[in-house]
Order: sequence, then C-alpha cells, then structure tokens
Amino acid sequence: KICWLSGMEHAPLVEQRVFPSVRVDSPDRTDEANLWRSFRVPIIYNHLAAISWIDFSPSQPHYYAVTGSSRVHVYDPFTSSETKTVTRFNSTAYSGVFKKDGKLLAAGNELGVVQLFDLATRGVLRVFRGHTGPVRVVRFSPGLPYLCTASNDKTVAWWDLGTQQLVNSIKGHSDYIRGGTVFPSNSNLFATGAYDHYVKMWDVRSKEPTLSLDHNSPVEAVLAHPSGSLIYSAGGKEVKVWDVIAGKQQHSLSSHLKTVTCLGLDGTNNFLFSGSLDQSVRIHRSSDYSVVHTYKYSSPILSLGVSPDNARVVVGCSDGLLHIKQRVLEADERSSELDRALVKSEGSYRYFLNKTTDGPVPEATEQKSQKKEKTTEAKKGKDFKPRYGSRVRVYDKLLADFQFGQALDSALGFESTRSKEEILELRRKGVMQKMAQMKKNTEENKSDDMDTFLGEEEDEEGKVEEEIYADPIEVVSLLMELQRRDALVKALSGRDPYSLSCLLKFLIKHISTSSYSAFLLHVCSLVFEIYEKIIGESGTTDRLFRLLQKRVKQEQHYLSVLGKLQGSLELILSSVG
Repeated sequence: KICWLSGMEHAPLVEQRVFPSVRVDSPDRTDEANLWRSFRVPIIYNHLAAISWIDFSPSQPHYYAVTGSSRVHVYDPFTSSETKTVTRFNSTAYSGVFKKDGKLLAAGNELGVVQLFDLATRGVLRVFRGHTGPVRVVRFSPGLPYLCTASNDKTVAWWDLGTQQLVNSIKGHSDYIRGGTVFPSNSNLFATGAYDHYVKMWDVRSKEPTLSLDHNSPVEAVLAHPSGSLIYSAGGKEVKVWDVIAGKQQHSLSSHLKTVTCLGLDGTNNFLFSGSLDQSVRIHRSSDYSVVHTYKYSSPILSLGVSPDNARVVVGCSDGLLHIKQRVLEADERSSELDRALVKSEGSYRYFLNKTTDGPVPEATEQKSQKKEKTTEAKKGKDFKPRYGSRVRVYDKLLADFQFGQALDSALGFESTRSKEEILELRRKGVMQKMAQMKKNTEENKSDDMDTFLGEEEDEEGKVEEEIYADPIEVVSLLMELQRRDALVKALSGRDPYSLSCLLKFLIKHISTSSYSAFLLHVCSLVFEIYEKIIGESGTTDRLFRLLQKRVKQEQHYLSVLGKLQGSLELILSSVG
C-alpha cells in the first residue's frame, strides 16, 4: 500500500509495509469462507412460537424436523416446503429427532411424556411415562434399541423401544437439564449439560457419572464429536471443547457477545457451528477453532441444523422465524442431486424400477441420451440459439443498473420474448389502436372487445383466466428483492396502461397462491395506493382494478376463515391426543 507522510510538504511517496494476515497466507481459509458464503437463496417461514430444536434425518434425502410450540414440522429438503406436521401433543413439544433410518420420530413435551411416531402415518407407536418435568432432551441410541431422555426433573433415563420399559434412570444433576448428546462410537454413553454448570457423561450400565466437567456457566447445549474423543459444551458467552480421554478442557471459544444457545457440526465434521442470542451463527474450523464465516439474523437464535450433505443450513429464532439457507449448485450438481432423489426416494416409480432392475432405468437412460443427441445436432446448425440464453437473467442485469421498473417488466415475461423495438411497436400501434377502438364502441361491444384484447374470460362467479406465463416464483422473488432494496414503490410506479395491465393480471392470477399470498396482498395495497388517482381514466385498467379488488376481498375472507378453522382443529387435536 502507498500512503503520504503527514506534516511534510512535497513529501515523497513511501511504501507502507503491511504484514500479511492469516487470511492472506491461508488460501484454504478463503476457500472455506467462500463455501459457506455460497449458502444463499434464503427462505423464511413464520411459525407460531419460538423454534426450540432442529434435527436432520441421517438417511437420504435428509428431511429435517423443526420443533416449535405444540407440533413438529417435517420439511422436504428439495422443495423446502412442509410435508408433514405432527400435532399429537397436549402441551409444548421439545426435541423432535429422527431415528437412523428416518422412518421414526421421537419428541418430548412439557408434561414429561415422550412419544414415538411413525412418520408414514403420523401415528403414535410408543408412549414413555416416568419423568415429572418437561423433557427437553430426546435422543436415539446409535447402536442399541434405546431412547435416551433428560428432563427438568434433573434425571436421565433410557427406555427400551420394543418393550416400552424403563431400562435405567439416574438423578445426577442439581438443576434443569437443557442439553444432551449421544456418542456414535459408543452406544452405551450419553452426555448431558445442565444449569448447575456441569457436563456429565453417563453409561447405561452404571448409576454414577463416568465423567464430570465444570463449564462455569449454565449449560445450554452439548454436542459430541463423532470420533468420541471430544465434547463441545455451550454456556454463557463461551463454547468449550473437552478432551474426554484426559478429562480436561482443550479449548475455549469466545466469539459471541451473548449467551450461546445451540451447537452443530457440518457433514464432514470439519466445521463447528454455534448460534447465540446475539443474532449470529459463527462457523469455526475444527482444527484450530478460528472463525471462518458468520451469518447474521434479525432475532435471537435458539436452534440450528446442518444437513449431512452440507447443502442446507437451517436456523430457528425466538420470534418463530425459520431461516433456510441453501448452497447454490451448478447445473450438473443440481441435476445429479435431483436424479439421486428420484431414484432413491422409496415408493416412487423410479425407485420401484431401480429395485427390480440392475442399474439405471432403461427408459430414462434412453430418453436422456436421445435428448442429448438432439441438443448436440441442434448446436451444429448456424441458427442455433440457446433456449434460456445466458445464465444471467435480463432482470439481474437491469437490477445491477438500478432500472427497477424495467427489471420487473422483464420478470413479468412480456419483454423476455420480444426485442425492445417490437415492444415499442406493440405499445405504439397495437395497444393504443385497440384501446382507442374500444372507446368508440358501445357498452355491449366494449366489454366483448376488452375481453378479447386482454385474453380473459369471466364467468358468473367472477373467475378469470389470465394470459400471463411469467414464472411466479421469479416474479415474487424479484418483488421481495425490490422491497429489501426499498425500491418496490419505485418499480411499481410510473407505468403505462400496457405494463400496468400485465402487473394487475399477474396479481389477479397468483394472489390466491398460499405460498406468497400474504406478500402479494401487501403489493396489491401498494398498487391501489399508487394508482388511486388515475382509476377511471382507462377502461382496460379499471376493469382489472375491479377484478383485483374482488380477489383481494375473497383472499382476505378465506384467510380469516382458515385462521378460525385452524384454531378449532388445534383444540380438537389437543383434546384427542
């Protein structure tokens, strides 16, 4: 670096020596930071209460269970959508965990009861009663048919899954137990951490702790390394690493500003994750425990999970928000991941064919090769044009140039298939001429011409089929990005009748989609507020505004009814369970 010496006139340029930092000398560290920085595509779900526990299934395709309030939600890793919900709890549920095969799920509750569920039917297979306080820790023994539990009644227990009998129960802590972990290398061991500041390791064959470690702070989480030689404990602002063989503290990590609430390891066991009430997740390298990367969130963090294939990082917050980060895959990785999911998904058509034949599905392989040959032959032609163009979308380039309105137009689709000259010509001649012609017609012919022009058909109930072929996920994602940049109002404003009609038709068509109806209702309110003064000047947009208003009222009514129905079902299910 070059700098000027202060206090001297006409001072010569002097080279300033900068000592290299660890980041400069270690290219691997930069690569690791880039790896975790590539976890983008954030997806956020709002739950009813704080999310206390997140667990990934050890078996593919690695579904993950999210525990919060009086239910356990099971999410599909590929669609990031909720596939099943376990609601057979009379009180707050805790620590929903998968068995090794991913077919069974166990969870405790506020009343001290532990339940075992069959995920296929969501039916209760076993009920374990014996604890007198909330069961905050539930784990499956990796090699034995036991279920390990720990409760606020200060006891640790092992239960036989087959006979539903209590195998062993030990009262070894003097305060609430909040963390627990099993050892993959030794099925007899179980470690717990409590508010009495101690981490204790137990053996199912004994009544006394085999190891006792003083954390010097109330322990919130405990995690065992798969090798069995290390234990991680989180309490206060520190994460401590313990050597199980020597029974001593090996490291102490103090990278957080507030209480550390959760711990996790990645699929390779090379990175340690820690979540805290300071609204951050720190990623530490396991070799030297230095911070490689940090994720920032909007609320205190209570739970986290990392998929065994290192493809997803899921974080649960105190305000009920579930944040899902996914690694951006290349095209080849994405297709291979999808193929693996289709082939290995039990119960699917490809799984059945793959089980009855040796090797890949013949028809799928043949179709794939034929498609590849056709693509290769097409590329040899002079007039070949890629189907989807370059990897960078048009609206991405427009966003980079701060052309927010044009970026939204491009995502809506009517600019993606036509050149700029064609669009201008369409607007100048076709649109304006047809709108002028409609104004000259009578009221009866006017509505018919408008229906023809807009490509819509309205029946007696006011239903509409719009000629909008834009990808709703892309458009909604772009609208959310515009809102994040405080440019949503700017992108929605200043539209001519044609572009405004496209936007209104998109809202009319997709406002009833449950995945993003709440956000589109917000967009509709902005559109009504922006164009309130010009309503009545154009017959084309006026009719669309009326239809959109009707759809908004219907959607608000449906949401109100569904909310009441959901509350009634919760009361019924809680009384039945």
